[in-house]
Amino acid sequence: MVAPWLAEQGLGWIALVLPIVGIVLLVVASIDNIVGTWQGRWGSSLASWSIWAALGWVGLAAQIQLGAIVGAMLLLPIAAVSTAVAVGAVHARRFAPPAEEFSWQRKVDIVCAVGAGLALVALLFSTGRQALVLTIITDGIAAIPTYTAAYRQPRSLPTAPFTAGAVSAVLTLAAAPSWGFDDAGYAVYLYVMCRGLVWLMRWRTVALEKAPAEAAPAARMPTLAVSLSRPLETTQIWQLWAITAVIVVGATLLGSAVASGMLPMHISVPGQALPASLPLAG
Repeated sequence: MVAPWLAEQGLGWIALVLPIVGIVLLVVASIDNIVGTWQGRWGSSLASWSIWAALGWVGLAAQIQLGAIVGAMLLLPIAAVSTAVAVGAVHARRFAPPAEEFSWQRKVDIVCAVGAGLALVALLFSTGRQALVLTIITDGIAAIPTYTAAYRQPRSLPTAPFTAGAVSAVLTLAAAPSWGFDDAGYAVYLYVMCRGLVWLMRWRTVALEKAPAEAAPAARMPTLAVSLSRPLETTQIWQLWAITAVIVVGATLLGSAVASGMLPMHISVPGQALPASLPLAG
């Protein structure tokens, strides 16, 4: 943990600055994605980004309810940027594939809508911790269309926003007062999701460049809106099914551990925690 050590050295103000740096980094890195999605240059999935937007606001409220201010500072730009990208995706009309090819996307949408609804219900009538767990689970499922696009058409997505997301998650972990689920759970998830997505895009870009030209003629590649809605061919993209299975199994185990109390919510580390009212200078 970095924050307690900085507090011991009299440099606690640095821990306050780290989340702010993460906010700025996320916003700046997402400008091209927001503008490009609005103009149709980037194939941002409406399903993923709209669910991420809704979950971002629910997760933000859950973090505030739990008193995890550092975690809330990570979710604030995510919620705002996701909302802007989702609006851009609507403007670019990437939500209108042929009706007969909508079955797979519709299933993901329904699952994510139910998950977002349950997260909101948990926030309003249960605890912020349960809402945060449901937010992470649903967020991971909502990433499936974007992972699909990254596999099929890696150049259709920008890497900068997801790289910035991973870096911001690391900064949040460095500034968190503890490694408990309340303070660090979402940051850990965000790092894994964003880092995995960037890796997949880079790996597929190299793989497609090395593949014979006749194996994947550009003229026959479906548009992103159509490709995101086609049923997955398990013989061609079994890796995505593996990723999906890992997300579902991991989220189930995480939820069970939290619900049963097996996962500690507050892990204390040596050092003095950074007080919320610590001045920025001196």
